[in-house]
Amino acid sequence: MQNIPNVHLIEIKYLGATNNHSSRTKLTSQRFNDSVTAPYNHKYNSSLDQGIDYLTNVGYTILGKGESKDGYFVVVQEFRGLKESK
Repeated sequence: MQNIPNVHLIEIKYLGATNNHSSRTKLTSQRFNDSVTAPYNHKYNSSLDQGIDYLTNVGYTILGKGESKDGYFVVVQEFRGLKESK
């Protein structure tokens, strides 16, 4: 069998504005079922770019990315929850 690496999958979603919140970017760890949410920053081209910037700034190594109908996924090397990164 091939040696396939085990990776950590993080979902990145754009959350539109509501009556109570402005637009936001939400990152959710699929492994640890925790999340962080930040106000959407318009200096980025997308919530994916904002999410990747956040992850690299808190020490994650990005191995790959992908898209789904609801958002994006980023594959990272580290296995720790998003709230542990702060």
